[in-house]
Amino acid sequence: MKELSPVRVRQALDERDGFTSQKRFEMYELFSELAAHPNMKSSWMMRPQKDGDAVIGPFMEATALEAVLSEMGRLAVQVGEQLERFFPASWDQGMPSRVAFAELKQEWLKTFYPTATAGP
Repeated sequence: MKELSPVRVRQALDERDGFTSQKRFEMYELFSELAAHPNMKSSWMMRPQKDGDAVIGPFMEATALEAVLSEMGRLAVQVGEQLERFFPASWDQGMPSRVAFAELKQEWLKTFYPTATAGP
């Protein structure tokens, strides 16, 4: 089996989805530069405030914690939507989990994208 590089996967996803803005590329580049290898910018990941001290350990600054949690929520929604497609609609045992996921997803979307979920 031929192994795909992250770059080829990202390009294939963008092509499949018709994305031309390169946002996946920008996010990948940012995380790669900040967290993958020690460099001049990698210490930014440990600084809760732009000119503050580097912090290793639990998040002590609310903005950084909120950013991490919201990103985790965004990724969880994306993963959950994809995983849900693998379960047959007729699978009764999975219905409580599906309903719980749908409710939590709506709550998350209302919190982080209130204008997108607002009614007419």
